[in-house]
Amino acid sequence: LISMDINRRACHFAMANACLNGLFANEDICNNQIYSVEANLYVPLSCDPKEDGWHHIGKFNTILCNPPFVAVPYANIDCLAPALYSAGGGHDGMDLLQRILKECFNIMHGGDDGSLLMVTELPNIESSCGLLQSFLSANGRVRIAYIEDDVELTEDYAKEREMEVGFEVSSRDWNPSDLIRNRALALISISKSESP
Repeated sequence: LISMDINRRACHFAMANACLNGLFANEDICNNQIYSVEANLYVPLSCDPKEDGWHHIGKFNTILCNPPFVAVPYANIDCLAPALYSAGGGHDGMDLLQRILKECFNIMHGGDDGSLLMVTELPNIESSCGLLQSFLSANGRVRIAYIEDDVELTEDYAKEREMEVGFEVSSRDWNPSDLIRNRALALISISKSESP
């Protein structure tokens, strides 16, 4: 099991959690069941960014992720910076989601074994399968599960985010497109296999 995060502190907490749950065998790192790697998505930070970092971490049967997904306004406001770092997914909430999906097949085992499971927030949830399919670098199967009662209209979503930061963002642009009607938390399953 390899956990990866761009934040060194998150990597340390992953290992602490592994110790608390008996996954860290002993001080002999070769016998451990879990490793934590500082990485920018799939490329370890210790790699030369010009090289193909995927060769450094191998291929996986399953990828689990919960990337930052909160849509944030274009407004350049200093007090929003911490929220942007920890929960900000860009103006539409999908900056990292797009990169994850575009690159996932590069480190996923082939055949029916390879899959990616993700918890994230999606715009226009009722039609998001096609959108996610467009982000993939190859054909794959996209499945989405969400709770219908959790779907928020964009205006309600904006008000909730403003309450979280403690003030109204004047001239905000929470909805970068009039085409985004709603947002919802979803579980996404991506696999290479196109078979049902």
